Order: sequence, then structure tokens, then C-alpha cells
Amino acid sequence: MRTFNPSRTQSKFLSRGASVDSTEKDYTLTFDSRDIYLTDVIDHQSILSSIEAINAINKLDDFEYKNYAVINCEYNPPPINIYINSVGGDAMAALGLITVIESSETPIHTHCIGEASSAALFIFSVGHVRYAYKHSIFMYHQISTGTYGTFKDIEETVETIKHLQERLEDIFSTYTNFTKKELEDIRVHKKDYTFYYQEALEKGLTDKVTLSSIYTNDLEGLKDNNKINIISSNEEVEEDSEFLDQIEQLSNEELSLAIKQFIQNKNDLDLEEKK
Repeated sequence: MRTFNPSRTQSKFLSRGASVDSTEKDYTLTFDSRDIYLTDVIDHQSILSSIEAINAINKLDDFEYKNYAVINCEYNPPPINIYINSVGGDAMAALGLITVIESSETPIHTHCIGEASSAALFIFSVGHVRYAYKHSIFMYHQISTGTYGTFKDIEETVETIKHLQERLEDIFSTYTNFTKKELEDIRVHKKDYTFYYQEALEKGLTDKVTLSSIYTNDLEGLKDNNKINIISSNEEVEEDSEFLDQIEQLSNEELSLAIKQFIQNKNDLDLEEKK
């Protein structure tokens, strides 16, 4: 079976609710880049468009898998990129997005382009591939909350918060090299534990670090580390034309069959969306 990745020559796909107007608080999505931005406080409303985008892309990729199978090719979907610069927010809301990321068959890459603190840190940590940069800042701390009501109400809230704290510590220790003991120490001492790309790399929080070649001091001793990606300002990205090359090699009969199957898959997808 032939294998290839879609190239930038394929069409733009805008998911429901998406917009090309960068002034709107929404996501802009193309078939190639699939970029999502988390730059607000994390709450149920701010992550809604991210959840919709991930689900829409997964549905599109399932559609593409079927189409490429017709021409005996294996479809390797481009990753979804989530760019994070957030102070954090609602831990319950973060769990919703974490669940969607963990359930995504399309690979999701998380990028800390500025700050990933509190709830935003947990979202970053579950990416299938996680990228840090020179100016990435990470912050871990215990849950904070406020409550009111009867004694029993407050007692039940405390139990819920304890369970949520344990759940988040379990997620973080699973996806990183931070131990439960280290996280307990941060919680007991009520610390806001701030750290940077170097420790994130050591602690297994990030899989790749991208550094500009101008930061020579940072690069000392790191050039042999295969997790470090050094870039220069004049790098050029070459366009992948493998997809078009393979399409041109199809016979008229194979192409006709592929088109018929494409139409059938599209009809199936439309029927599924109407349910």
C-alpha cells in the first residue's frame, strides 16, 4: 500500500463556526495547517470551538481514509496543532478538552508559545507530540476554589475538589516524569511551581524544543540532543507534491472508481450528520 501525506495543494476546509476573520474569537482551519489557538482563560465557552474543530477534523479524516483506501493508498492525516498561551482557568472545562484530545485518532500536537499555566498546562501535557520554545513558561499548582452554602454543601464540595485534584495529579504524572511525591510536595507547600523549557525537557513534559540559532548560549551542549530543533530565519519549507504525482499515475478506470467511491462516502457522511 502506498503512503503519503496531503499537501498544501489540497483545498481549504473551514469547519462549522470557523472564520477567516482573525478579529473574531474563533478558530481558523485549513486542510493543511489545522491550527487552533488557546489564548483566553480556560472555561467551557472558550474551549467549545476547539472541541468542535477537533471533532470536525476527525470526521473529515475518517472520510479521507475511506477515499484513499479506494486507490490503495494509506492516508496519513496532517496533525492538528493547538497553540497555547493561557494563564489557565476552569479545571473541569480543561478535562473536557483533555478527553477530546485523548480520544482523537488524528494526531494532535500541542505548542506552548508563551504561557501554559494551571489548567492550560494539563491540556498541553496530553498532546500526542508536545513542543516547547525558548520563551515557553510552565506553571503547576494545586486547585483553588471558593464555595458557600450549608455545612453539608461545603463538605461535599471539598470531597469533589479532592477527587479532582487527585485526577489531575494522576494525569500529569502519567504524561510526564513528575512523580506523585513531587506533586504532593507542591500541593502541601501551596507553591506556584514555575519552570521553563529546560526542565520541561528533563521532566518529559515536552517532546521537542524549537530554538532559533541566534540563541548560542542555549545551544551549548544541546546540539547533539535529538529533541532540539534548531531553526534559522532563512529556512524554506518545500511543498510535498507526492499526492499529485500518485493521482497522475492512476488509470482512467481507477480514477472513475475513486470518484464514484468519493461520492458514496460523501453521501454517507451527509446522512450521518443529519442523524
